[in-house]
Amino acid sequence: MHMILAVGMLLVAFAYIGQRTSIMLGRRRAAKALTWSVLGVMLLCSLWFPAARFLPFDLDPAGFEAAQAWITYLPLGIMLMFCLAFLGCDLVRIVAWAITRASRARAARPLDGGRPDRRSAPRSLWNVATVFVAVVLCGGTFFGARRRARVVDVEVPIHGLPGALEGFRIVQISDFHVGNTVNRSSVESVVECINDLGGDLVAITGDLSDGTVDSLRADVEPLGRLRARHGVFFVTGNHDYYYGNGREWVAEVHRLGLTPLVNEHRVIEHDGGTLVVVGVPDPMDSSAPMLAAPAGDVRILLAHRPSTIEASAAAGFDLQLSGHTHGGQVFPFHAFALLRHPYVSGLHQFRETWVYVSRGTGYWGPPFRLFAPSEITVLTLVRG
Repeated sequence: MHMILAVGMLLVAFAYIGQRTSIMLGRRRAAKALTWSVLGVMLLCSLWFPAARFLPFDLDPAGFEAAQAWITYLPLGIMLMFCLAFLGCDLVRIVAWAITRASRARAARPLDGGRPDRRSAPRSLWNVATVFVAVVLCGGTFFGARRRARVVDVEVPIHGLPGALEGFRIVQISDFHVGNTVNRSSVESVVECINDLGGDLVAITGDLSDGTVDSLRADVEPLGRLRARHGVFFVTGNHDYYYGNGREWVAEVHRLGLTPLVNEHRVIEHDGGTLVVVGVPDPMDSSAPMLAAPAGDVRILLAHRPSTIEASAAAGFDLQLSGHTHGGQVFPFHAFALLRHPYVSGLHQFRETWVYVSRGTGYWGPPFRLFAPSEITVLTLVRG
């Protein structure tokens, strides 16, 4: 059902871009034919990657899968950006037309019928401006997704926080989606940044991968060099189950020296204070999440989806770290994310429990981000 809906939306966007471009080109038939041909090729490319999954044979994942991802996701993202640019510019044009019409009506002047020769120059300038906006949007959002995630500092006020844990720093990454268009060099860059931050604890809150362990082992290998005073902890996300049962990635993370938490907890002693870290698997896992844990000065839950917050608050956790939403990744999909999740990004309080939702360290699908920058989060515990 989701696939049908996605393909339907893609076809609508394709038709809109084609029709909108045809209007801009006017009577230039050759240019129109070329435009529709290019759009057709982009549409076929956008459909190739999901369609390849239904082929009766396997394509070499080590040689062609990354190329497939670029062939699919780059044209798909470009089409999305052009669609958003055209929609935005059309909306501005409609609002400007409405304001002009209203002002003329108030002035009691007859509407100008508008001769084609008088309007051709402004219309041409508007068309050029629309294409310029679309191109800038493509470049800016592509760069925003592909650059190394920025560091975001967040203070979390904890009621009754003992002095020993004042200033305790947790570095969180989430939704890296290694595989497809996110490779080893991206992982190395993030690992270097995290180690330079010198956090007390590192938390990876799911969706580490988009592929099998065998195909991505070399890409995720730099994670084994992550360093923190009290270790690196990992919980699974839904994408970690799409290429197996998820336990393969749990085993690989453990092999790299990280600590996977699958309905488990660890008690951390820090300068005389006690911090309890609990990790639950994504609901894609067959096992039900277990939120029971011993008491401590601060109790933290690592759970991929922010919707876990109700159970987390009921269990008495002080802080939950989540991801999953990507902060919407591309505006205006923030609104759709809010329909399914209580929070899309940032720090929020639900009853007595804080929840931080990361926008993600990588991205999924098209390599584009709009008004949802990727992040490496440094959460510092302070007295509430």
